[in-house]
Amino acid sequence: MSSLFYKQQKPLTVKILGCLMLLFAVYLWATDSGPLNQKVVLGILSIVVLGYSITFQIGKEFTNYKHFQLFGLTFFKSRLSIHIRII
Repeated sequence: MSSLFYKQQKPLTVKILGCLMLLFAVYLWATDSGPLNQKVVLGILSIVVLGYSITFQIGKEFTNYKHFQLFGLTFFKSRLSIHIRII
């Protein structure tokens, strides 16, 4: 096994906010109210809020990465550095 992955859980408030945004976007589409760009942007934002996640990768030689993912696909990865201070 070369590395371990740990997925950070989203807060409950993010899940509630994403669901409310998605419900409001569906309501706008169902009632045909509001401009088209508002409906599209609100729908895309709600899907992004519900679909993102953060995963930490711990490597064998302590090469650690933080993955920003959208529906399980990594779209940004940054290297984490460990600073050890001995007092």
